[in-house]
Amino acid sequence: MSLNPSPLWPPLHPVLQAGALTACHQEWEWNAQPSMMPAFNIWLVLAGSGSLELDGNLYTAGPGDCFLIKRWQETHGRHDPKRPLTVLWMDFNVFDDRGKMLAIDKLQTLPVPATHRLINDTRTLEATMHRCLSAFLRDSDPLTGQTWLRASLCEIASTDNVHQLREQAGSHAEQISQLCQEITEHPEYIWRVEEMSDTLHLSADHYSRLFLHYTGMRPVDFVIARRMEKARAMLAISNSRIGEIADSLGYRDVYHFSSQFRDRTGISPSAYRKRFYSAQAIQTGTHQK
Repeated sequence: MSLNPSPLWPPLHPVLQAGALTACHQEWEWNAQPSMMPAFNIWLVLAGSGSLELDGNLYTAGPGDCFLIKRWQETHGRHDPKRPLTVLWMDFNVFDDRGKMLAIDKLQTLPVPATHRLINDTRTLEATMHRCLSAFLRDSDPLTGQTWLRASLCEIASTDNVHQLREQAGSHAEQISQLCQEITEHPEYIWRVEEMSDTLHLSADHYSRLFLHYTGMRPVDFVIARRMEKARAMLAISNSRIGEIADSLGYRDVYHFSSQFRDRTGISPSAYRKRFYSAQAIQTGTHQK
């Protein structure tokens, strides 16, 4: 079996075995006892209301709920007969480079995504799963179906990473908010990401990702934005020279300051000041034609 390795488990290969878009009938129930089936199941709820009990843990099942089910574990499912579930699902095994299917003891050692996540926008995952099933049902080139299966798994893992970052950003929200306030009050300081991250005992890269999720901006962009905000105010209300304003905002090079100001506002500092004074003169009736 010559397959491209999975991005999740190189050099292993997930291979689809079954799948469908299923509208569960009103009397539907799922009661599966522990078995020796060495397979996973991606189970994406598109409509309805119900619940799943997986390995002793109870989960609600509604639109957007996505599960990665270990088929060898005990599974129970039921739904509201008045709101039956519609589910997009795929069963798959995992093979090694020699084409040998991994047994349960090997599957249990894999760094698989979490059992459950809620996906607010399921369109991307739906699309990759439908493409995988379409290739599987047409019995076309196996690599095509396996490529879309890997894409589905990567989409699930990516969603989990985003959720994890948001949770971690939330747990550090107070510290990040306080730091944002300090940057706003003192944008002229030399703010280094390494020093910011040290306050939260995080790596610089991880801190930057949390900061981005919390503020929508990278730390360096946030600092520049606060500097430009203060620069606009100083240009409007003070007679300080451009070089003095740049120096007061922590810039050693006035040309670097002017370049960043133009990048953010579309005009130079001197042009901004002139435009502000012209607008003010018009408002006060002192503008000379």
